[in-house]
Amino acid sequence: MKRIALVLLGLLMLSGCATQVMNLDYSVAQKPILKIDPVYIQIKDVRTEKSIISPAVKSKEIFAGGEIGLVNLTTKAPLGKTTTLKDAKITDVFREAFRSKLETMGVGILPEPDPDRAAVTIEIERLWLDLDGQSFKAEVSYLARFYNGGKEFHKERISGRAEKFKILARQTAEDCIGEAFSMAINSLDFEVLAK
Repeated sequence: MKRIALVLLGLLMLSGCATQVMNLDYSVAQKPILKIDPVYIQIKDVRTEKSIISPAVKSKEIFAGGEIGLVNLTTKAPLGKTTTLKDAKITDVFREAFRSKLETMGVGILPEPDPDRAAVTIEIERLWLDLDGQSFKAEVSYLARFYNGGKEFHKERISGRAEKFKILARQTAEDCIGEAFSMAINSLDFEVLAK
């Protein structure tokens, strides 16, 4: 029995070395209710650098295994509602964050594109955590394209940045990228769909 337990423990340790899960918090900003029809949200990952953490962060071994594979997202809405998404891909994390943001504004999400309804495509350009001296620096950026009737009528490049002094290495790193992520998601103005 002990031998089986040791073998299982060894397999778990080996599987954990390849990639690590990052915890990301998203705080939804309070926005006014938006009276528009449901929209379709498409998320595309167009990052040229697919890694989330820089070589400087990897070298400090803050995240065991040296690479981030999946993300645990915790979303905190203004009225205290909290949702979690476990072991998610980056595209799913962005989709869930925008779903929560729009839900807070009273806007529904279409499960599939509809040529007669509005659509928004989010092109993720950067999700990055760096360590510069004793400070973590995070940047999250994307291009949002708004469509109506299949035609693009508005586009906007959004970015969020944060910097935090390294105290508790992993916690501070995750807080830093969470702050940049929240800023980036909350900065997109969906009111263009009501015009």
